Amino acid sequence: MSPVRPCPPPLLFRTLLDGMLSAAEESQLTGHVDVCAHCQQELERLSRTLQEGLRLDQPAPPAPLDDSLRRAMQSLKMSSLGDLRTTDFRAEERAVAVVPPELPCEGWLGPYEIKEIIGRGGMGVVLKAFDPSLYRLVALKVLSPHLADSIAARKRFAREGRAAAAVNHEHVVAVYGVHESDGLPFLVMEYVPGISLQDRLDQDGPLDESAIVRLGMQTAAGLAAAHARGLIHRDIKPANILLEHGSGRVKITDFGLARAADDASLTRSNVIAGTPMYMAPEQARGEAVDARADLFSLGSVLYAACTGRPPFRASSAVAVLHRICTVEPPPLRELNPDISGWLCSFIAILHAKDRAERFRSAAEAAELLAHYLAHLEQPARQPKPPRLTHRLARPRGLRPRRRLRLLAFAALLMLVMLLTRFLFRIAPAPSDDPSRPSAPNAALSSSPPSLRGHLAHQAPVLFAAFSPDGKRLATACQDHVVRIWDRDSGKVRRELFGHRTCVWSVAFSPDGRTLASASGEWEQSSQSGELRVWDLDTGELLRSLDGAADLIFSVAISPDGLTVAAAGWDRTIRLWDLKTGKQRAILRGHTKPIRFLSFASDGQTLASAGFDGRVKLWDLATEDCFVTFSDLEYRINALAFSPDGKLLAAAENPCTEPPDARIGRVKLWDLTTYREHVVLNGHRGRALSVCFAPDGKTLVTGGGDWDRFGEVLLWNTATWAEPIRLHGYNAWVECVVFSPDRRLLVSTGGATHLQGEVKLWNWPRR
Repeated sequence: MSPVRPCPPPLLFRTLLDGMLSAAEESQLTGHVDVCAHCQQELERLSRTLQEGLRLDQPAPPAPLDDSLRRAMQSLKMSSLGDLRTTDFRAEERAVAVVPPELPCEGWLGPYEIKEIIGRGGMGVVLKAFDPSLYRLVALKVLSPHLADSIAARKRFAREGRAAAAVNHEHVVAVYGVHESDGLPFLVMEYVPGISLQDRLDQDGPLDESAIVRLGMQTAAGLAAAHARGLIHRDIKPANILLEHGSGRVKITDFGLARAADDASLTRSNVIAGTPMYMAPEQARGEAVDARADLFSLGSVLYAACTGRPPFRASSAVAVLHRICTVEPPPLRELNPDISGWLCSFIAILHAKDRAERFRSAAEAAELLAHYLAHLEQPARQPKPPRLTHRLARPRGLRPRRRLRLLAFAALLMLVMLLTRFLFRIAPAPSDDPSRPSAPNAALSSSPPSLRGHLAHQAPVLFAAFSPDGKRLATACQDHVVRIWDRDSGKVRRELFGHRTCVWSVAFSPDGRTLASASGEWEQSSQSGELRVWDLDTGELLRSLDGAADLIFSVAISPDGLTVAAAGWDRTIRLWDLKTGKQRAILRGHTKPIRFLSFASDGQTLASAGFDGRVKLWDLATEDCFVTFSDLEYRINALAFSPDGKLLAAAENPCTEPPDARIGRVKLWDLTTYREHVVLNGHRGRALSVCFAPDGKTLVTGGGDWDRFGEVLLWNTATWAEPIRLHGYNAWVECVVFSPDRRLLVSTGGATHLQGEVKLWNWPRR
């Protein structure tokens, strides 16, 4: 049996009657008419029109909407909030089909021939139709009758249709025009052959990660184009995301209806604009919304693509809205373990209850997803973007009232502190005795540190590190030499020559037999970096690690002795295998030079700090940045983990330095909550170094001015009370470090016109 051919459009019959078809086309068309009763009737109707003297190029009078289509229109009343269950619209479409499949040309809406219903919703119906004037298929979106009764609604519908038509983007369904027929306004839109994302999820379940990321990237790009035109969708959901057959390209639809429903004059009881399960919290609360509401809805769409179900579900609409505003959705990886941590974090940012914690724009979200998709498709060539957390994605401004309350509280606190200092005189006079602390501290006042001696250097000492057994001290010097000192005798045991520029950092391996050293020239930072690995038993150079050509500020060796990490001027962190010298990975994320690296005691976490004011925590198992702390007004010079791993301290100083703003500070974060723990303001100059005592009870910080003075401050970690100051420094303190046995504190520094300062302090037993 030969296949049944579809009926040709009426325009072709008019061309036949005009005698403008070729012989082959005429033969093919007449052959079809001979066996098709419907086309015979259409040809006879056109012939009668011609005989009556009517112009053939005039469109035929539109047939009235048949009863089934009218029933479909009248049934489009707004549903109440009580029923959010999924409706089987396919069965309803079969019951109210405009025309049977074998009679596709029955029914008209204006000049458009209705083919079938392809979508329904609370706001209207979407029809597949044929445009005979341009000989193409279109989609007609008809406004519901109860909304069409409102003059304001129809004006808003036309205005929003024009706005949607102004969005010209490959991932947005094009709007061709706004028309009206039989009192019903309708939009003429691009017809997209394919299915909605909702249908795809219903048929196949969750998507794979690459498809999810591609879906999110294209949807975000389409939203960005709409937002640039001042148009907010307000009803992003899987049913409004179309997937083209073949290419799978995303097309966002239903802009016009979503905006029309926002008109204040349309508000009535039990009516809600949008779909509750995909709303943003501010939209659910009835507040004014901006483009970030679409980002929250995008997060819900991606969550559904990952799990096959909406993130917020309940037995009633009220319960759904309550969950959206107050409850976090179930963790993604509990429902789909195949989803990566990066994508989970990305969706968490989109799902932030406070819109200020979401991405700033859809364009930013699309760019991140494009970066991650490139990594998924070419993991060897494209690095994975850093993982984000919504709590730390960007600094948040305080609300005005809260800001005023905090300022008033701070002023009151300062007044109380000044009165206390005046009445009880708790601040002692400065002392120049280097062995005597200048302020009481409950932990150290009974037995303060005493100066043990000096290690002579001819140039400033930028860093120092103890061997794991505590018997040797390595110093990195500006004179290009690494010196290994005997702790007990204070004599140099070995000097390591070979660096051509200033040595900035050194690190011992866990077995104490290997040392890594990093160097570079500040004035000529490019192409001056060197990273060397030494055998301490023989003093021989084992290897130079290639890959980092620019100035290297910091080097660290993991607690398991397998990995060397180094960072500096080129803004990257490079990881090498210590035994083979082969580079393993490059971590990117900082926007300015990286000043310091530090491994946590667990060996799996690496902290980095830079001149961009950011501290990043990296998971070395996944090579992801999972936390970022930002304060762009300060640059960070040093980091230190507390011995128990619960705190991270950073020495900071302002990026800009007018004479009245040369005060450094030390900031600490709680690593159990990733929140700021305390800020210590006590340095009179820059804060350049920080370390914890091995028992964790004291934090030591060093700093000073470049050429005028230096200082070391001792902080009680239980109370963070007024610090003890160790005096007697002629220039800045670049590094502070404890011996593993808690018996010795070493501080290093110097000035360009002075010899290096390395002081050894006997730490009291407690």
